[in-house]
Amino acid sequence: MTTESTAAPGMSYQWYIDVEAWTPRQGEWEKLLSLLPREEKQEVLRFRFTKDQKFALCSRLLQRKVAVESFHVPFASVSITRNDHGKPSWQACPLPTWNYNVSHHGGICAIACQPDRRIGIDVVCVELPRESVRDFFSCFELQFGPREWVYINEPSDAFEQIKRFYLLWSLKEAYTKAIGVGIVIDLQRQQFEIKPDQSIALFIDQVHAVQWHFKITQLDTKHYVAIAAEGEMMAVEWKQLDAGTLDPHQE
Repeated sequence: MTTESTAAPGMSYQWYIDVEAWTPRQGEWEKLLSLLPREEKQEVLRFRFTKDQKFALCSRLLQRKVAVESFHVPFASVSITRNDHGKPSWQACPLPTWNYNVSHHGGICAIACQPDRRIGIDVVCVELPRESVRDFFSCFELQFGPREWVYINEPSDAFEQIKRFYLLWSLKEAYTKAIGVGIVIDLQRQQFEIKPDQSIALFIDQVHAVQWHFKITQLDTKHYVAIAAEGEMMAVEWKQLDAGTLDPHQE
């Protein structure tokens, strides 16, 4: 049996930034970039396209902001590292059970944290592929199990099929990010069921993984974000931030 978290609500945040709509002024960009250590600045600037640079910058600053807001530590003291699978974390966190995860896709960069359980998130942008839906799906035959393909193909409308595909994909990504491995495991071993009431169940090797809880939220007309948590989550309420709030000196 799982119980609701009793930890302080100030350690549970869900934020997102519309990076695509953000056009930073030169001074604003330089100021935000200057908040990062030299190595991370170089990582941001290594990206060729402006959009990717914005994603990289916002992701790194969001991670620091969520640590500062949760634990009231100096911004400059937060150092982010990655494990062998690329999952970022704050190793100096004073509460070992506190977890966060970050994701971006389409035009959205998002972060969420929970005080006392593993968590993973994944943003998806639902758009029709350039090729036919059938050809697109054929590239992912081994990534989804039989019950998932039934769910995906149930509607006759191609866009609804693509939407269902992306929602299931976001759940798979969120779960594997929560356990810290990324999409490197056999995805057919984990199958999701999205029920008519929008409740979500995970089955691993056909066994219901009751300890895992999931929630999908629509952020705008085409972006959705999935959260996976090991245990019942505190209230999930996504808040849109302006990129300017990433500067700790502007609040």
